[in-house]
Amino acid sequence: MTAGLRGIYEIILKKLLRYDFVVSAPAEINYGIQFEIRKQEWRSMMRIYEKKNGKINIDYSALKGEKADAVKSIIEGKKTIAEESISVVYPYIGTDESGKGDTFGPLAIAGVLLNEPQQKILAAAGVKDSKENSDEINLRLADVIKENCGNSIEVMTIMPEQYNELYAAHKNVNTILAGAHSSIIKKLASNGNCSMAIIDQFADSSLISKNFGDDEIKLYHTTGGEKYTAVAAASILARKAFLDGLKTLSERFGIELPKGSSENAAFAIETIKKRNIADKMHLMAKTHFANVKAALNRGN
Repeated sequence: MTAGLRGIYEIILKKLLRYDFVVSAPAEINYGIQFEIRKQEWRSMMRIYEKKNGKINIDYSALKGEKADAVKSIIEGKKTIAEESISVVYPYIGTDESGKGDTFGPLAIAGVLLNEPQQKILAAAGVKDSKENSDEINLRLADVIKENCGNSIEVMTIMPEQYNELYAAHKNVNTILAGAHSSIIKKLASNGNCSMAIIDQFADSSLISKNFGDDEIKLYHTTGGEKYTAVAAASILARKAFLDGLKTLSERFGIELPKGSSENAAFAIETIKKRNIADKMHLMAKTHFANVKAALNRGN
């Protein structure tokens, strides 16, 4: 698989995971790759091709059924539902997460309580959705955010051991995320000066809203929430926390644990098995991921 195909697959994977779709590992076909997308009882196929000149073509022709349009909209960054227009009232809270689709490393969730002067500073510094930046830029911007909003940020890093325990209890990553987002929002709103929070939507909004009373903070769930500076700042802080956690684990176990869930992750899993430390996998990886389960079930 070429780097171009792998890169597009990783982008699609991360986008669909945010909406609870299950995406299979890619299989090579003539001039491209194909993979299955599933959610509940629905399943369908997608293909990506690369021309000789390097141009990538996403082929939706095999994508059929009730969720096909939603999948295409998510991949292309279009609105999947009518979104409420959000009029920002300062100060407001933004939250986001990182690591949900990565085999190795933690799940990191962050929130930022932002006033208008801080918003202007962060916007001028170039704070935007972490996925649009290189990791080097995200790490630099995280320092800017901490310098200007240090007393109004919250970051939660759920390392793999704790993550796997939580997943065993809840069987749903979005339940874990909802609890983390809710906790962060409550902490940031505890001074009583904030009336609204914007959450980059990752699941049914009721998972979070049920944790708040009618007279508490107003919650807005929206796709593409990173267009709001507080959410963008939270996405950057969450990304830094994820990268820091991944680095800590790599140093602890003496293995360069990769980002993502593609071929590099598969190679790392096999390396762990060859070093006879597969019994430590739950300390490094999200063990309910299909690639981890399949490798462990194969044995040595």
